[in-house]
Amino acid sequence: MIERIPEAHRDAFERLLARDLVPETSLLADVDAHLQTILDLEERTGRGIDLRHAEALADRSRVLLRGVTGMTSEDDRRAIQAAVRYFLDASDGDRDFQPGGLVDDVQVMNAVVSSMLRTDLLIPL
Repeated sequence: MIERIPEAHRDAFERLLARDLVPETSLLADVDAHLQTILDLEERTGRGIDLRHAEALADRSRVLLRGVTGMTSEDDRRAIQAAVRYFLDASDGDRDFQPGGLVDDVQVMNAVVSSMLRTDLLIPL
């Protein structure tokens, strides 16, 4: 899966892969809070944040996190949590709160869902 991550963002993603797993419910709450932060910031400032990508990333994050079961492998859980954490990290490769700043987050999410054969969750760039 790492080979699907754009090279410029692999180190950050690999660091996130190595983090301890947490209950998916805690990340679900973080996703909702992060999306609300983005929506509020765009409403206040009109920066041109790509809300379509922000909402799609939040949606895919929720789908993946809610789909984790006792049968989900540790590797898949790590990949899911790393992709979600990448979205939650506003200081990742690009500036998320700028126009086009979520493109790298979309690329990371798309790499993870592709590796899990969940092409139904791909986000158009």
